[in-house]
Amino acid sequence: MPGFDMYIDPVTHDYVDDGWGDFETDDTLQNACYLQMQSDRGRWPGDGEAGSDLWQLQRGGSSSKQAQRAAEMVRAALKVFVDLGWATDLQADVDQIQTGKWAITAAITDVQHGQIDLTPSVPSGGV
Repeated sequence: MPGFDMYIDPVTHDYVDDGWGDFETDDTLQNACYLQMQSDRGRWPGDGEAGSDLWQLQRGGSSSKQAQRAAEMVRAALKVFVDLGWATDLQADVDQIQTGKWAITAAITDVQHGQIDLTPSVPSGGV
């Protein structure tokens, strides 16, 4: 299981100040999931499978097919935590916000801490 990590805000992509001159810490899978999705697969020294293929989405369009592909990439990136027994109930679904715009909602259940909403950490797109 993950240890105590400095908490990274998935919206600002920065550490969160605890108000006492230090940073907030987190012992859930939140940071591990964030880093797994935000890192390019194959670029971690020593672990060529760490990361995700989400970086490839920057090259694609905003079709519903592209949105489904993004959800599949999220599931593939986070499956490692299920395989390790650290998490269960991995979900990544596409929601159409309006014509031509989509968002992915994602969640995973940390076996020690319960469900974690990963939606702020995953991509969205559209024209």
